[in-house]
Amino acid sequence: MRLKIFSSILILGVGIYSFAAEEAKILSEDRASIFDLNEQKAIEDSAKLSKDWINPITYTYSSMEYRDSQNQDRISVVAINQPIFKSGGIYRAIKYASSLRNATLAEVEIARKALIKDATITLFEIHKIEAQIKKQEYLIKNSELDVQRKKEQVLSGVLDASYLDNALLDLNAKRLSLADLNYNKTALINKFDTLSDVDYKSLQLPKLELISQEEFISKNKFIQKQESVSDKDYQYSGMILAKYLPTVSAVYNYTKYHNDHKSSSFPALAGTDTQKYGFTVSMPFDIRALNDTQSAKIEYIKSKTQLNIVKDEENSFYKTKLASIKRAEQKLEIAKEELATYTSLVQQMEELSIAGLKTDLDFQTMKNSKAIKELDLDIFNYELQVELLELYARI
Repeated sequence: MRLKIFSSILILGVGIYSFAAEEAKILSEDRASIFDLNEQKAIEDSAKLSKDWINPITYTYSSMEYRDSQNQDRISVVAINQPIFKSGGIYRAIKYASSLRNATLAEVEIARKALIKDATITLFEIHKIEAQIKKQEYLIKNSELDVQRKKEQVLSGVLDASYLDNALLDLNAKRLSLADLNYNKTALINKFDTLSDVDYKSLQLPKLELISQEEFISKNKFIQKQESVSDKDYQYSGMILAKYLPTVSAVYNYTKYHNDHKSSSFPALAGTDTQKYGFTVSMPFDIRALNDTQSAKIEYIKSKTQLNIVKDEENSFYKTKLASIKRAEQKLEIAKEELATYTSLVQQMEELSIAGLKTDLDFQTMKNSKAIKELDLDIFNYELQVELLELYARI
């Protein structure tokens, strides 16, 4: 059974939101397994690639009959031709496989984080829209109180009927907005259900805090991926260069003649086996060598330049997101100040209502307005957490 304590994904000691550790808690089992399989495939592909420099041992069995005689040759051959020195190419090939694995795993992790971020943001949006629905219900209550107030004033001749008409139109508009909000909530829940097997109500929201720019850059998955790509291209350029340099190979051949003397075309070899071993030195002379090595070198320079671009983009992303976070914090501060004002007004209005200087309708309206400001705090806090989540999703 899946764990359902989502708040534990915030490691308070270091302030890191662990997406990878928590993907099993929020992503559906099928979606999580896809990422696991992609990681396993990357590891297996890398392991295979790191062994590509090892040549297979070849076994050949041949059976040949001769039409003009009763002779038949049955021969087994085991052949090994294994490079043992390739001017650094073997080392570069192993390092290339490792770098390719790291780049692929980083890509899988980025995709995993993106999906978990999408699911988590959807979770925040559901709670946000629930707060907006409650807020809208309080706005409707205030509009209903206003209609009641306007109705009394119109019937007593204090106001023109147009004021009541406008109040009724405003009430109906708020009711229509509530219907839209309820629809949007249903759509968000359905979206979340496509991403997760867990009921959103059973998950507790994380509480994130701002991380420093230095930490954001040092742990940034997009930068780490590009670093692996750059290292992969560097190792590949070394492999290409080594391809045109001397190679030393160990050679071994074992041949077994299975026939007896009578049936063999080679009576002297019948029933015997032979072994040959030694080494070879080879070096290709290819007119395309310079173009091939320069092309690989250019690709490496491109990836190094791309790394600088990615670092600039991630620094810019942090600064832009920091501005959004500050804006969300300012909205929170304003909402806190408004709540403090309305709290004081509710207290004063209650005293005036008890004294008969204000109607109960005025007191209820002010209480509802205070509740609206409390919900604004929740709404703005959800918006702040979503902004912070955009940063955590990249580390």
